[in-house]
Amino acid sequence: MGSIENSHSYGQFPVSPGSTRSLPRDLPAAWHWFSPSTGVLDSIADCIVAAGAHPGRTVVLLPYAQLLRQAQTMWAAHFPDGFAPRFETSLNWSSSLAPFVPAPIDVRREKAADTLTARALLESWRRSASAQEIDVLADLMVQAVQEVAPLAAACHPNERPQWVQSSRSACEAGWGGPGAQWEAIAMAAALEWAGSSRYPTDVLFSPEVCAGVDLVLVLQGLTAEPFIESLQRVWGPRLQLLPLVQEQPHASKPRPKLHACDDAAQEAQRAVACVLSNVCAGRYPLALVSSDRGLTRRMQAMLDGAGATVRDETGWMLSTTHAGAAVMALVRASVWNPSCDAVLTWLKLAPAFAQASAALEAFLRRHHLRDWRELDGRLAGADRPEGTDERDIASCVRAYGQLRQAFSGRRTIGQWLDGLQKAIQDSGMWERLTADDAGQQIVALAGLGEPDDRTRFEEQFLWGSHKLDAAQFSDWLEGLLEGGRYRPVYPAQEQVVILPMSQMLARPFAAVVMVGCDEVRLPRAPELAGPWTPSQREALRLTSRAQQALATEQAWLHALDHPSCDVFWRISDDAGEPLAASPLVQQVAANQGLVQGLDLRTPRRLDLQSVTPPQARAPDLIPAKLSQSAYADLRQCPYRFFAQRQLGLYANEELEGEVDKRDFGQWLHRVLEYFERAMQGQAGVDLNAQRTLLVEAGEAATRALGLDEAEFLPFSAAWMRMRESYLGWREKHVASGALLADIESGLERPMGRVRLVGRLDRTDSLAGGAKLILDYKTESPDTTRKRVKDPLEDTQMAFYAALHGQDGDQAAYLSFSEREACLLIEQPHLEMARAALEAGLTQDMERIAQGAALQALGEAQSCEFCKVRGLCRKDFWTVP
Repeated sequence: MGSIENSHSYGQFPVSPGSTRSLPRDLPAAWHWFSPSTGVLDSIADCIVAAGAHPGRTVVLLPYAQLLRQAQTMWAAHFPDGFAPRFETSLNWSSSLAPFVPAPIDVRREKAADTLTARALLESWRRSASAQEIDVLADLMVQAVQEVAPLAAACHPNERPQWVQSSRSACEAGWGGPGAQWEAIAMAAALEWAGSSRYPTDVLFSPEVCAGVDLVLVLQGLTAEPFIESLQRVWGPRLQLLPLVQEQPHASKPRPKLHACDDAAQEAQRAVACVLSNVCAGRYPLALVSSDRGLTRRMQAMLDGAGATVRDETGWMLSTTHAGAAVMALVRASVWNPSCDAVLTWLKLAPAFAQASAALEAFLRRHHLRDWRELDGRLAGADRPEGTDERDIASCVRAYGQLRQAFSGRRTIGQWLDGLQKAIQDSGMWERLTADDAGQQIVALAGLGEPDDRTRFEEQFLWGSHKLDAAQFSDWLEGLLEGGRYRPVYPAQEQVVILPMSQMLARPFAAVVMVGCDEVRLPRAPELAGPWTPSQREALRLTSRAQQALATEQAWLHALDHPSCDVFWRISDDAGEPLAASPLVQQVAANQGLVQGLDLRTPRRLDLQSVTPPQARAPDLIPAKLSQSAYADLRQCPYRFFAQRQLGLYANEELEGEVDKRDFGQWLHRVLEYFERAMQGQAGVDLNAQRTLLVEAGEAATRALGLDEAEFLPFSAAWMRMRESYLGWREKHVASGALLADIESGLERPMGRVRLVGRLDRTDSLAGGAKLILDYKTESPDTTRKRVKDPLEDTQMAFYAALHGQDGDQAAYLSFSEREACLLIEQPHLEMARAALEAGLTQDMERIAQGAALQALGEAQSCEFCKVRGLCRKDFWTVP
């Protein structure tokens, strides 16, 4: 056999997670920002000496918390003797001085809580507004306040009323124009709200704090913060600014290596191979920069499997963790009319009902139920489940009823959380939730642990005592979990650090790998959120798009200026649409020249193995009952019969599929059954009355099957023409002496080793005493004509004739289509086809019982839509 080499591995990692390699010493001094000669630490020490300040009474403010541990460690190594300054962020410093307890009206900068606060404020300010208007205004108000709250926090508390007045005056010019009424109201309310709120950093403006500190050194990042400017006016010369990065000239500027990948999968593999190559060469800690969370998760799984130690500083939303998904599945299942998929998702995640949910799922799939409200009618029908299945389904229905009762009415947030905790406990999810790291964070964040945790909502929030409906509570909880970030436990010594590009400043990375650098995920100027116009942003001193673009470009250039830098992007998205590289990447390629990165994946040699058509044998698995579709499988492909009918392998279909022609076929059978049963035994009914009865039958069938009238509209519109044609055909059919004998009748008949089972759409008694077997078809009439053209291939009608078991039967298909409306297509050679089928069926079952091979035929027409094609592996056969 030959071999192929188009398969790749992203590499193996020979270093165990517990190994300890020292940090490489060959990095340029610019990247050791704590360098003994020119680093930032020496600049800090020089400033302390020049100001005559005591190090223990000096505070060094860092732009982000990830630098705290690094700064403290490196200062202790560089200055082992004497006092050390306090390294803080503004938020950490203010929290250590005085724990901040927000007032009920304060902006929290948490979307879930702020949305409810905005709604409560608007209800008190605009009592005449409707609920829909309040919802719209609250959403706009939260978007606006998220941006202006940092500006309000940057003001001295005593100056905020003046800031509100000046900001409102500056923005009033931008509030005019048609359709801007809602935006104007929301933005004006946002300014008032932000200006009347207190903030954790307010304590830094107090004289007591100023008296206890000799010097504050602010290490500036890429952008200036308005808060620092306001703080400088209070602290005066005792607050000094230092650049965070002190660049040193390079002998030769490094050139980044560019990697254009075909798709996301290749991008992840090549990037991981590059990361592992750098780590194995001793170039770590390595910065892995990504703005694509899905790609990052895929790469992290590969790195974990290779044995690398990873520190993820970005985290992911709590709602995307298993614990968050389980909680939200419970809440989404509690709505008034959930989909069956939503209820099944909760039941499967609930240990108390996971086992019983299997019977419910089988019942829902068997009857193709999409909406939960359709279940009661089905359970009361003639085909309701029995035995264990009935008990399991009843327990699930009862559990859902209790859940709906617990999530009904209007309640305070504390009462909702009480009900949520009880529902979680009753469903057996509490133990799993509290045993999971993310689950513990959810319990603490939502106040599900102790009753005292829930009282804080009533005490600390303006809306704590307001009553919310189930939808509002669900929105709040979902926003809470989407706003919360889950970060796994950091390793003691990381080799790879996942972080955003803006947090790479002043961190000693030996190498950088940046992924997702295409035009969508890394634009030059990101879109700015919020409703503020450009002129209003300028008046308020909000970050403009140009300023954001400049900051992004500076962070990008800083990331590229590492000794080893690899840039990855994909040239097509998941849908196959082409993608260009980011404008920042294109600029690098134009200015510095293109340096093509190498594909470091390891090619794997795979020896080809012959795959022959399967020859399954299953003499002991002959089904006790055989339906027409099962025998058709045997005729078309014996291996399909083996897989689906003997082994019972089926692919579960989606419950929430769109209405299709199959639904129309089921609906048509139900309509004609209702209509013909109502007409049975009645004579002399005029055409108008029949038409009215047929319309009523259609409405009843639509309700019984739970079909959405809007989705079913194309089929119901086509049925209007078919209906008239059917009434015309029926009138002639009855005039010929035909009478309805039975409709939708289930039959069984023994034949050799099996029993034939099936349901005949309709059987009519003809004038001469013979029976006419009718089968409804919604396929193309040309397809139906092909069925009857070769009677030995028309297994469906021959099977029904064998099942009916009477000599002299006639058979025909009643075709319904838009093109030819209602058309009768007869099978003239029924007796011959029936005799051939009975002989062949008996012979086939005997051969299977004797161990005959059930081989895969591999005929193109039958294989095109085969559900077990992956089992027989037809696409990989090696046929002599």
